[in-house]
Amino acid sequence: NEGAGSYVRFLAAASLRLLVPLLILLLAISAGLAIARRDTLWLWVFPLVLVSNAALALNLVGTGALNAGQSFWRVFWLTQIGNVGRTFLPILFALLTTMSVTALSVGFAVNAGFLLIGLAAFFTWAWRAPSPSEEKERQWIQELKDYGRPYAILGAGAWLLQFADRWVVEGFFGEEQAGQFALAASLGTIIPTMV
Repeated sequence: NEGAGSYVRFLAAASLRLLVPLLILLLAISAGLAIARRDTLWLWVFPLVLVSNAALALNLVGTGALNAGQSFWRVFWLTQIGNVGRTFLPILFALLTTMSVTALSVGFAVNAGFLLIGLAAFFTWAWRAPSPSEEKERQWIQELKDYGRPYAILGAGAWLLQFADRWVVEGFFGEEQAGQFALAASLGTIIPTMV
């Protein structure tokens, strides 16, 4: 499809523009945690968390585009870079340094770097495509809004359900047990996800 490269460029630009609300949200959460826990650590890890979340968001857009283009092996490899790196790099950094939020955040940020390199490698063809016209861009923005609105609500609900078990464990057993539970749950999903 001759317009595929232009559409990929449009999606990348739209995704980067949408990082601004993510930046504000993460900064507010980090500041809230810093105030609530009286610890500036959350402000130090904020840039690492931002990079990690931005890369994960771009990875979802990228794998969706590759899947739509029926590039299934690229989807497979990009997914593996994300899953394996997100699981093992934070643990590796924690084991090499100390078990801390900073070490885990560095591990997630390094994984983000690998994800961004993978995305750049799989989409090099798109950067040579022409930029879409303003009219086409307006049309695509409206299509994304119309199509994506219900999924935004579903995404927020799915996020709440995805982490509800961790919040319950933290409420009953404390932060350390919640962390161990979250790690065990992540490790337990590696093999089924790869299969």
